[in-house]
Amino acid sequence: MVIHMNKKVTINVPKVSGIKRIRAFADRDKNFNKMSEAIIRRAENTEVGEDDIASLGIGDGLPRHYVNTADGLFYIGGQKPVQVCTTPVVPVALFCGKDKESGLGISLMTGNGLGKYVKAQVSFEDIVQGGAQVMGRLAGRGFCVGPSPQQLALFDRFIQSCRSLPLPVYLMADAMGFVSEDMAFLHGHEPVVTSLTGFDYLLPGFRVRPGLHKGGALEEWINLIRENAHGWAQTFALSASFASMLLVPAGMDVGMFHFHGVSTTGKTLLLMLAASVHGDGSEPGSGGNVNIIRWNTTPNAMERLLADYSGLVACVDELGASNHKQLSSLLYNITSGTAKERLNRGLTADEPFKWRMFILSTGEMSISEKLAEQKAVLQGGQEHRAISMELLPEDAQKPDEPVSETRARADALKTGLAEAYGHAGPAFIGKLLSGKNTAGGLRTYAEFSSWLQEQTDDCCNALEEALRDEGRDITRVQRRGLKRFALVWLAGEKALKYGLLPFESDAVAESVMSAARRWLDDNQNQYNPVRNMLEELQLTLVTKSSRHFITLRDEHARCPGDMWGFVHYKTGDFLIYESVFEKLCSEKGLKTVDVARPLERSGYLLGESAGHYKKRALKTMAQSYYQVKKAFLKCNVMTEF
Repeated sequence: MVIHMNKKVTINVPKVSGIKRIRAFADRDKNFNKMSEAIIRRAENTEVGEDDIASLGIGDGLPRHYVNTADGLFYIGGQKPVQVCTTPVVPVALFCGKDKESGLGISLMTGNGLGKYVKAQVSFEDIVQGGAQVMGRLAGRGFCVGPSPQQLALFDRFIQSCRSLPLPVYLMADAMGFVSEDMAFLHGHEPVVTSLTGFDYLLPGFRVRPGLHKGGALEEWINLIRENAHGWAQTFALSASFASMLLVPAGMDVGMFHFHGVSTTGKTLLLMLAASVHGDGSEPGSGGNVNIIRWNTTPNAMERLLADYSGLVACVDELGASNHKQLSSLLYNITSGTAKERLNRGLTADEPFKWRMFILSTGEMSISEKLAEQKAVLQGGQEHRAISMELLPEDAQKPDEPVSETRARADALKTGLAEAYGHAGPAFIGKLLSGKNTAGGLRTYAEFSSWLQEQTDDCCNALEEALRDEGRDITRVQRRGLKRFALVWLAGEKALKYGLLPFESDAVAESVMSAARRWLDDNQNQYNPVRNMLEELQLTLVTKSSRHFITLRDEHARCPGDMWGFVHYKTGDFLIYESVFEKLCSEKGLKTVDVARPLERSGYLLGESAGHYKKRALKTMAQSYYQVKKAFLKCNVMTEF
């Protein structure tokens, strides 16, 4: 046989599917643990005398001069062996942050004497700063390190020497969700990974909420949804829960979908459905594993809880129970994704909590109605971040279905979501990460992010076009809100395709359209700078007119320092200086005509003539003015403008 060296030979290596990669990666930690357990088992069966420890002790997986026997970990680098720990100890892995410079530490394993092989994570920084506390935590796990200074020093040397061993390297993520801009996702304790460059495994470097685990089976959950879920709101809540995991690669910031309506509209059930995608779907108040937050909590606690659910979805119940005095400020902080900076005891700034996901909220009042209780309004940046949608009692009811059957389905969901849950979220991410690029290979993170953003833009364009066809004008701010609906639509369609949402093919599209209509049709929940300016003007005229106005032709009146104009001595109308009116409008980014025109149309402004809203200065006035009628004080700005 002649081999032509200049001829390129192609070897077709079969490609490993994404799902197989995910399973293989998930098994790595188990495999590393099994290897460590095998070493400890050998050591536990190695009973030798003191003179034979150096020659017969088990040095597998250990740094130089250390061995394990049935009597524990020994140092053999001196004249005679020194027992360091009364149980065998094996290093399992090194761990660190994604920069490989922060959070350095080591994972150790031992047998705790009760038939269990246990692990403990030791931070190198903690050893230096608080060795006694570290030893106390290790003792609580079954690592019985000797108390003498020599034993403690030799154990410290053991840990430091382990850094040079060829150990697996674990990435300790600082939050759930996508990590390290790679095709790696942390869902609670579960890594879903097709590619994680430079690391052998992925673990949470934080406390995972106890309710973020699995119960029952995925098939049970799907059947439960198929038999009992119905209506646009329930479909939307489920789709939004899937979409919430995609905010980072989609390039979106935090967004809130708030469902409001009277009692018995199934608001809390929406949160239970969304929570069950990722973990325990039990009702609020039913136990310690509940994944639903209450609005009636402190701002500090709210920030910590939101950070706990970052990367998945946050569910917050009962807005009406909130007693926050500055709700507008709290909403701003919540939707910003970053907590306020705070100083610790050392007067240095703590790292603030951060979060990135959708927040699903419920309450009997809309966000605007709740803000109105505090004489506040929805601000411009919040219209597309804090989205309110009204729920009606019939939204979850099937055609011609008796109310009793609707309630029975709701009860079945409440019972079932506490038994089968937590499978759909990881399964959804696994399917997405297994998607192929145009060349037929698994996508890189950059390819996935680009694909996701393009698909979301396409959905947003289609959604906007459909809404415009219904006669709606979509503002630039509203389009930003529609982009969040578009991501929900895309994620819901993918969940349908993967068999995770057992609905009709058009169910997700219809649910997103219904949700968008409810949002756009609720005038109170749209940011309106003209309305906001008029509300503030009305409040000032009612409560502080004496600070800014004097009565026209009152020769003895004392001019205030911040004078806005005059009150007409006959009609009680407010004659507001042109410069003041312009300043009030410009503070809201408005022109005077933007405000004067609707005021005149509503009969609350008297202009000079048709189309001329400003009036010439009177003899006793220094400049032109706008005449706002006294009746404006009693009008309902929210409904009339």
